[in-house]
Amino acid sequence: MSKLTTMSRSITLAAALSITISGASRAAEPNAAFEAVKKGGQLLLQNHAKEAVPQFDQAIKLQPNYARAYALRGGAFCALHNYKQAIEDCTKAISLDPKLALAYVNRSWAFNDTRQYTKAVEDCDKALSLDSSLAIAYSNRAHAYNKLGKYEKAVEDCNTAIKLNPKLHLAYTNRAHAHCGLGNYDKAVEDCNKAIDLDGTHAKAYATRAHAYSKLNKHKEAVADCDKALKLNPHLAAAYHTRAQSNEKLGKHEAAEADKKQAFKLGFREKTAGTTKEAGEKGSSATKEAREKATSPIKEAGGK
Repeated sequence: MSKLTTMSRSITLAAALSITISGASRAAEPNAAFEAVKKGGQLLLQNHAKEAVPQFDQAIKLQPNYARAYALRGGAFCALHNYKQAIEDCTKAISLDPKLALAYVNRSWAFNDTRQYTKAVEDCDKALSLDSSLAIAYSNRAHAYNKLGKYEKAVEDCNTAIKLNPKLHLAYTNRAHAHCGLGNYDKAVEDCNKAIDLDGTHAKAYATRAHAYSKLNKHKEAVADCDKALKLNPHLAAAYHTRAQSNEKLGKHEAAEADKKQAFKLGFREKTAGTTKEAGEKGSSATKEAREKATSPIKEAGGK
């Protein structure tokens, strides 16, 4: 993974992470354990997920039944692409506190990133039943709906997410994806423009806009956006695929063929039954490195 890719993901995490642990007395939480969780949360905010993990480890050592510490450590592991551990930690948090919405939100990230989209929807449903103000839960569910081909539902969820948090760039990107699925390419471009205005390091916003441009026969613009997306995230298989299609239309056949091969190598598969099939789905032997990487997870660590 390139240094630039890691940096762009870290910036995404920092821009969207909302830590509200501080500023409230936690009489029910051991002070030392709470301070460790607070420090871990601050490290996440500063883009240091790896360094945050030991802080959550310490909190759990001090208080083995500290649900929030497990949920936040799960979020850190998700940011580090250790999805198995992320799911285990969030599941542990839920067993300790079934009403902790944060744990369901963070587990939904892991489920989305491991292409378990139905489970992601279920976790978002549960999180929203506990706290209907969680914009990120609507956005996460929209992402899963997009992958399941339920584009109208994705648009509805993104509309709600944006109403709750107009600066949540992922919601605009997810809505753009849904608009592409519905054939509303001009609207997709508008949403990607907004997402990029909010976070110019979000590779998938450029890749999604490139796809919309290609459908609008704006192939030079599509190639330019794919170039930007791949500079930010060289593992973004869909960007190679879109660039291949546009280069083919522009008569650049050798470049198109090279991009097709790279897209396939990274796991891109043609659209089937309303959703794009990629390597890494259940039943595939492809490695994690051969998948199109998802955006770094966003955690909203609210009150108890």
